[in-house]
Amino acid sequence: MNDTPSILRNFGWLSAAQLIARLLQLVAYASLARRLGEIGFGRFSYAFSLLDMVAFCATLGLPILYTRHIAAGRQALAHTAVLIKHRLTGVVALFGGFWLLLAPPNLALDLLLMMFLAMLLRGYHHFGASGLRGKEQMRGEAFATVAGRLVFTLGAGGGVWLSDDLGAMLRITFVAFLLAEIVTLLMISRAMKPLGLDWSPPMPSAAQRQQTWREMLPFAAAGLMGVIAFRVDLVMLRELSDPLHADMRAGAYGAAYRILEAGLFVPAAVAAALFPALIKRGENGKLPPELFRRALLIQLGLGLAGAAVLYFGAAFWVRLLAGPGFQEAVPALAALGFAAPFLFVNFVLGTGVFALGKEWLGFLGLTLSLLLNIFGNYWVMTRHPEQALVGAALFTAASEAVLTLSNVIILTLSRKRDQS
Repeated sequence: MNDTPSILRNFGWLSAAQLIARLLQLVAYASLARRLGEIGFGRFSYAFSLLDMVAFCATLGLPILYTRHIAAGRQALAHTAVLIKHRLTGVVALFGGFWLLLAPPNLALDLLLMMFLAMLLRGYHHFGASGLRGKEQMRGEAFATVAGRLVFTLGAGGGVWLSDDLGAMLRITFVAFLLAEIVTLLMISRAMKPLGLDWSPPMPSAAQRQQTWREMLPFAAAGLMGVIAFRVDLVMLRELSDPLHADMRAGAYGAAYRILEAGLFVPAAVAAALFPALIKRGENGKLPPELFRRALLIQLGLGLAGAAVLYFGAAFWVRLLAGPGFQEAVPALAALGFAAPFLFVNFVLGTGVFALGKEWLGFLGLTLSLLLNIFGNYWVMTRHPEQALVGAALFTAASEAVLTLSNVIILTLSRKRDQS
């Protein structure tokens, strides 16, 4: 079977949508950075990172499992994943709401509640999009992504110019973020219906529920490690810095990280298009070698190019997208450039590990990577606070390198075992 047309079509939809969405997002963040300043932008970035980690407990790797079952035609197990998603969201909403009311982080409660709700909705839109990916029909996700980003750009990027009060500007930003997630989820849900994907599927049997819970555990563990690894830097930076510099450092690092994330739409689109293809076309638990190798080489080349763009153009990108008040972000962005090649190839390597069913081994690699990141961040932020931003960026690169090595070892051992 020729994989190329389907993969290229889906990659085309996702990459085009993500390109437009990232450009809109950069416009929004450029506006927010200039209006909110380092302190206001730091608070927004902190709430985003912290509550993204909390709300992920309502998803716990289920989108990957949902894609796998949809792509393999296992409808009953796909329905079970939907049911578990509903239950997890209810539990996290209950306990997360109590946590925000009883022991909220140092931020206005209404802002935290809006961001928490937005993150729960984001979990649903990612879950629904994973079903579209399992069907290899990603056009609906593409339109939903662009529409959501457009709402955020117009609402937040434009709305913050309506007031000069920082509190009012933050509320406009958080409301716009919530509205964007609502629009995205509505459009995702609309795209699901013609494909027979339903938020209210038939009740699965007890055996099917138990099987899905067992299958979910490694995806949940690996996914949780992954989202913490992506978000923990900024949270630790704000929590471990002295109060005078906490929001400013979070704002500067948040600006640098947003610029890095803007370029990750390419590897994310490749991985999203590749995963269902690997599930469907894989033979006897083996990856299609030529397809996988080609994707890996393309990602490596793009990652190296991205590293050069970030390292040599850090000052230009920060000045263009964040403004003159974010000078601390320049060395941090240059240091984050070292992470780009590893981030790019890990999208493909991780996809291969999950497609082969090696989730627990992948979880071990992610755990080692996360531990290095956390302990490295703690050391540099407490012992050398003046180098906290650059240190956090370099430990991000080091942790991604460890993850790359781990994925390569897993795939190599798997191939050798198949050949023996």
